[in-house]
Amino acid sequence: MISNTLIILLGSYIIRQLFPKPIFNLIFQWVRWICFSICFSFILVNFGISSRPFEVHFFIGLCVWYVIETAFYRLSIHIFDSSNIKIFPRYELDNCDKLWPINPHTIVVKEWIAQNKFKLINNFKSNLIKGICIRQAVYLNNEKTVKLIVYFLPSRNGKIKLNYSFTSKFKSGDLFITDNQNIPFGGFYPDHWKCERKPLITNINSLFLEHTKNVINEGDSEKYEKEETLFEINEIQKNLEDLNIKKGFIHYSNNLIKLTPFGIYRLWKEMWLLAYLGKTIKHKQ
Repeated sequence: MISNTLIILLGSYIIRQLFPKPIFNLIFQWVRWICFSICFSFILVNFGISSRPFEVHFFIGLCVWYVIETAFYRLSIHIFDSSNIKIFPRYELDNCDKLWPINPHTIVVKEWIAQNKFKLINNFKSNLIKGICIRQAVYLNNEKTVKLIVYFLPSRNGKIKLNYSFTSKFKSGDLFITDNQNIPFGGFYPDHWKCERKPLITNINSLFLEHTKNVINEGDSEKYEKEETLFEINEIQKNLEDLNIKKGFIHYSNNLIKLTPFGIYRLWKEMWLLAYLGKTIKHKQ
């Protein structure tokens, strides 16, 4: 049993490494949890440490892994909160000529953007800490009814990961946002933002179709009459920061923005949901 369990665990790990898709990472999370519980039960029973049934130890093993991973998540949150990384960073104009990494995936994405007649409006960047920078390219479709933001995010393997966000606005003032970001947030968005996060969708066309379907259900969207300026983008970040202070997600501590205990709980909860269900918590007020 133990050898088969380890083979399954190793196989799922190899698949995750060969195909770095969120769905395979989610599957690996569950396989690892179950395999840990099986190994935990096997050791207790076969080495005579306990005479209780295998099923009892399996359930205890699930609980032990829950505690271990919870401690790991809380440590990660503590390290993040103790760093100088801003939760709502400010942006500046980005004049980088080599924004897009050169690989087959990005070529496909750029071709899709061109085929669907999205026009580049501007590039922005935010320096989180020294050596870590988030970049974004902002596009508008030909009808100026859909805004596309392509996020260029650093990953653990040193490569640049792409995420996408589609936004449409309505005469009522509502914004409908569909994105596939899988970075835990845990905070709040304004009431007039209707956010659909789809972290398991990595294909830009599939995400666009999802956004289009949701927008059709909402009614007629309004045109973007003018380009979004750097000042407006940073004003949005400032408003989000003020909202999350008001809701108790973050607070000032020694003139620095830090997570509150409530914020830590929400961020921890979203980390669990993203890791095991590919979902996020509700970000409404």
